[in-house]
Amino acid sequence: MKRIHKQLLTAGILVFGGGGAGLYTLYEKVKTPEERLLALRESQRLFRFGRADVARGVLETTTGTVAFEVVGADEYRLTQPVAWPGDPKAFASLLDSMAGTIMDRVLTEDADDEQLRRAGLDRPASTLRVELRDGQTHTMHIGRLNKLVDRYPVTDGDKKIIGFVATTGVWNFERPVDDFRSKQVFATIPDRVTEVRVTDGAGEPKYSLSREDNGW
Repeated sequence: MKRIHKQLLTAGILVFGGGGAGLYTLYEKVKTPEERLLALRESQRLFRFGRADVARGVLETTTGTVAFEVVGADEYRLTQPVAWPGDPKAFASLLDSMAGTIMDRVLTEDADDEQLRRAGLDRPASTLRVELRDGQTHTMHIGRLNKLVDRYPVTDGDKKIIGFVATTGVWNFERPVDDFRSKQVFATIPDRVTEVRVTDGAGEPKYSLSREDNGW
């Protein structure tokens, strides 16, 4: 009786084990093209974070350096080159481009100095470093456009992998520094204003407004 039980158990393992492998193979085959593309892109992602995870960062480009802090939901503040509110759309686009980077890898784990030089990553044109809310840091280096393949060389902070990214989105890293500054003339919130004074060209007062409970 025991021998029969053992034989049945062994047969069950073989059947179900083989069936499991078969089901996995079948599942892979029946994936839609969209699902296979999504899985491929996920495997090619350089980073695993989202814009909402970022606490602060520094962008270094050929046009200058921009340092910033995230002060609220889609609220940014420049700390370099000037202390000023940041442009929400510019920073959102920049961080989304970094977090969503899809890279075709050329060297995967052990690039040396000569290979970095040949790829143009020994002196990258743009570097973005971000610190996440959980304390992790990520760095992305982008070289100049490789005209032979019409792609940009990239690597991360360890500089051990080299890959290429499409031209789409790289313009975010090449913006003039001033693009990241809010275009507000006055960096204030209207609801916080309690008094307005108006003067003429000579500085003489013309009139003033004061906020009261029922309005101005």
